[in-house]
Amino acid sequence: MMRCIDHPTMVKDGSGWGALAGVSAAYLAKDGFTGAPAITLEAPEQAAIWADLGERWLILDQYFKPWPVCRWAQPAIEAASRLLSEQVFEASEIDYVEVETFHEAVRLGVQLPMTTEAAQYAIGFPLAAYIVRGRLGADEIDADGLGDPAIRDMLSRIRLVESPEFSRRFPAERLARLRIVLKSGQIASCEAITTRGDRGRPLSDADMLAKFRSSAAVLGSERSTTLGENCMAVAKPCKLELVSNCLFAPI
Repeated sequence: MMRCIDHPTMVKDGSGWGALAGVSAAYLAKDGFTGAPAITLEAPEQAAIWADLGERWLILDQYFKPWPVCRWAQPAIEAASRLLSEQVFEASEIDYVEVETFHEAVRLGVQLPMTTEAAQYAIGFPLAAYIVRGRLGADEIDADGLGDPAIRDMLSRIRLVESPEFSRRFPAERLARLRIVLKSGQIASCEAITTRGDRGRPLSDADMLAKFRSSAAVLGSERSTTLGENCMAVAKPCKLELVSNCLFAPI
């Protein structure tokens, strides 16, 4: 994972090919294709892995990202979202923003990204974009956002501070604390916060649909809304989260 942080590219840290191989194997087996016994499935020492097969859905222990950037940057953006909803001030009034978070999130850095991949594997840039625009979607991490002088200026005002406590609690918890200091001397701050989308704080159906519509905007507003609603209606009887993970593959 840290190689992706240090060298952001289109080759990400996911298991896409493994998922493709697994699904393809299942379809082949259904059609009668045979193969050697799978040691992971057959070995007695691995029996515990399969003991609750069909009963426990591990995907429900995963998270669903509200914003299309690295999971480790999400708590800081969540904190900004909360503060901006509670306080009324303009981005131009901000002197600096201090983000206190865990070591791995600090490693994401506040460098100016040159590509959308670098913008995704960052914490400073997406946070600056959210503060300036009040939203964080594909436009903010693509050419439109990368070239925005207001976002670049805000990025220069963001400081990262590692919290030993938050580092100790990672990866069980991913926490951030935000302080926005205005030029007037006023301070807007929040306590340690995680982000929506975790098992304990699942995204609502409305959040899921909004994310689908944003991701499928190229299809047009009416079509993306209809498609999203239909997919969710089908998914509900067979676990909404399971299907929506396929619909909303995170960046």
